[in-house]
Amino acid sequence: MKTLKLIARARQLKQRPVAGVRFRWRWLGGALLVPALCGQVAMAAPRIPVAPVIVWSEDFENPQTPPITTEGRDLLAYQGADPAGQTYTADPLYRMSANQCNGIVTSFSQAPDSTVMIAACSDQGNWNNLQQMAEVAGRYQGQSAAAASKNHVMAMLTANGTFPAGAIAFRTATNIAQSASSRFLTARTDVVATFCSSAFIAPLLRFSLINDAGTELPISTNAINPCVGGQSFNTTPIGIADTQTAVAQTVTSPGALLFSGASVGFVLHNDQTGSMGNDSSIDNAQIIDVTPQLDKAFSPASIQLGQVSRLTMTITNTTDLLRKRGWSFTDNLPAGLVVEGNASTTCPGTTVQAAAGGSTVTVSNGDLAQGAAFCEVSLDVRPTATGSFTNGSSNLSLIGLNQPATLAVLAVAPAADMQAASVDLPPSMTVGAPVSGSFSCTNAGPSPAAAASCAISGLPAGASVSCTPAVPTGSPLAAGDSIACTVGFTPAVTGTITALVTAGSATTDLVPSNNTMSFPYNPGESADMRATELTLPASMAVGTPASGSFSCTNAGPSPAAAASCAISGLPAGASVSCTPAVPTGSPLASGARIDCTVGFTPTAGGAFTALVSASSGTQDPVPANNTILRPYSPGERADMQASAITLPLTMTVGVPVSGSFSCTNAGPSAATAASCVISGLPAGATTSCTPSVPTASPLASGGSIACTVQFTPTTTGTIAALVTASSSTVDPVPANNTKAHPFNPVERADMQATSVTLPATANVGVPVKGSFICTNAGPNAAAFTNCSIAGLPAGASTSCTPAVPTGAPLASGASISCTVSFTPTTQGSLTATVTAVSGTTDPEPANNSRDQELVVAAALTPEPVPATGVPALVLMGLAVMLAGMGMQRRRARR
Repeated sequence: MKTLKLIARARQLKQRPVAGVRFRWRWLGGALLVPALCGQVAMAAPRIPVAPVIVWSEDFENPQTPPITTEGRDLLAYQGADPAGQTYTADPLYRMSANQCNGIVTSFSQAPDSTVMIAACSDQGNWNNLQQMAEVAGRYQGQSAAAASKNHVMAMLTANGTFPAGAIAFRTATNIAQSASSRFLTARTDVVATFCSSAFIAPLLRFSLINDAGTELPISTNAINPCVGGQSFNTTPIGIADTQTAVAQTVTSPGALLFSGASVGFVLHNDQTGSMGNDSSIDNAQIIDVTPQLDKAFSPASIQLGQVSRLTMTITNTTDLLRKRGWSFTDNLPAGLVVEGNASTTCPGTTVQAAAGGSTVTVSNGDLAQGAAFCEVSLDVRPTATGSFTNGSSNLSLIGLNQPATLAVLAVAPAADMQAASVDLPPSMTVGAPVSGSFSCTNAGPSPAAAASCAISGLPAGASVSCTPAVPTGSPLAAGDSIACTVGFTPAVTGTITALVTAGSATTDLVPSNNTMSFPYNPGESADMRATELTLPASMAVGTPASGSFSCTNAGPSPAAAASCAISGLPAGASVSCTPAVPTGSPLASGARIDCTVGFTPTAGGAFTALVSASSGTQDPVPANNTILRPYSPGERADMQASAITLPLTMTVGVPVSGSFSCTNAGPSAATAASCVISGLPAGATTSCTPSVPTASPLASGGSIACTVQFTPTTTGTIAALVTASSSTVDPVPANNTKAHPFNPVERADMQATSVTLPATANVGVPVKGSFICTNAGPNAAAFTNCSIAGLPAGASTSCTPAVPTGAPLASGASISCTVSFTPTTQGSLTATVTAVSGTTDPEPANNSRDQELVVAAALTPEPVPATGVPALVLMGLAVMLAGMGMQRRRARR
């Protein structure tokens, strides 16, 4: 701006106090093209808008050939100064040739009665009104009366008829070259309007720009009424035109256009269609650059490594305060700076992309609101190194924004976050017992820590410390490195003591709150009670008593008050006995132990866990060893017993035998697939059991299996019948699973005295004959068989078939038949006894003999001739009676 002012003074330009910067040639006249797009004016501080930059201006003062002296000049014939020969045009009705008093470059100093101008305006009054507006424009611009009378404008009176809506009243015939793109441009012009009262209609002016392709780009769709607002002037009479009121003001398009291209053109539309009023003139038609200014700043501008700084990018509007929408930029942060985050913006609808850890900030869809002096985009950035970081125009890629006028510089100094990282001391201590531990300090960076140190305080006198590396460090401690220290001391008194670890260095520490770490401790009596032993059977059976032992030891260093050693998790009814009794009445000395025995009976199958717990009323420094935990798994047990076997005491080969046997489940559990079998019997033995075996359902505790057995011995000799009880359930007493029964089948022959045949009576001296028989009733052959008769008179003779004793065994069922003869020698009764024997065991000795009684009467005498008298009859009766009595006696003996 200062440069332009100097140029204006050098060329004796007149400047008027209006928004923006306008210059008029006093003597040269013409259009002024300011190459603003090749650079930019000096900016004020961020947030303070400055005036726009003029890109192109036409003040209609360029000297013409022939000169404009006495009459106006047709707009289409007028040529601007810069660029040289710049020409203009308008729609047909807005040209001078339409005789509507339009498209005329005029001044107050021209001839008021020019016939050419009167013809072009259809009336002298119209022509004189144009001249009055040119003079008012000069006065509005601050010119002297003499200068104002020579001021030129482009006037349009719209004398008669109707005009097309949106007609072009003025435009550049060709575009004006520009040397930059992506600029916000708008248009403005000084306007003088007359006939602004309510009885007339006012002009409606609207601006557009033309791009390289010749396409018209509306700056705004809203037309401007120059009669509204502005400054009122009384016109100076001229010709036949009297004094009237005119309104003068600088009219600026209500919008700004983001424009790109190598050239730009200017267009002014008049949207008014009537001719009753609608009178105006323009001067100083301009295209102005209203591009916002981008500035960047760090806050704070000086930090330590590890801190963040807020980078604020301010978009400052120009003094027109028009809305600027569509700008964007990318800021590539200098190496050593990265995005921390927390991005925000006060620019409505604007998108900010700044990934944490990245180095690029992209702002798009930029929008600077109408009337806003500025808006901002800000975010936190973090340095990754020390030094000075410059963020200037070379870091930027811009669209629709001016480069920063100054550089943003961030100074980053070293910082080291020294942290008290750890302290490792025993959780419990005992007075008089040496203690050792460790502590450490770490440099969390980000910079090396000069003269780093790591110290501990609050320990008893005489504590010794050793650190690696030695402290303070001779060389800076690198970021991430640590100082490791060991410490040894002996507590001297009880009570709470606090050890304090302190980390430090000569480098600035941004987080002093983590420089220390405290560790309170309370030396006191301690006794390490340990569960040291648990001994129980590896396998147990439900219902079977089990016993074992366990113990607990005081590992010290102090006696353990009320020491205890207990076991839990056992079946109900477990009995425990400990020596010494627990809890101990006197403290259990360091190194002493408690020994306990335990007895119990598992009551159910499945696992249980025995837990031995050692404890005392004294603090235990190592509670982790207070218990021993062991699982056990008692199984189901069924004591299957061979309970009975019943067989005959004696057996005979070939003789069927029957008997019974049984098995019992003595528990305590049911026996699955219980069985009861007998073995050792001859082939063909048959058994039948109730329930059948193996049992389909478990045999309940106390239940039995009852079996019967039949077999026939086939050989002699000792045989052992073996009853076996079993099941698929574990048997706790396998010794009673069997019961043996030895037996010895032998040869047996039942020798029987089967018959004896003798007369019932006999007489002395009269020979008697008879027979007797002995039979082997078996079942086996009878060896050395004999069949004899006794009780007969001496001299009795016998004869047997076969001869006795038999030479060959007498087969089962065979008999010995014998005859006997004898002569009774005495009168009376005699008993003949037949006896059957053999060398083979006789199972029925009761039938070995048979008796027959014989009555021996007196010897017979020769009988006389029988008498026939009564005595003879009596004797005969007596004889019959005696014979009958003898027969009854013989039957009785048998």
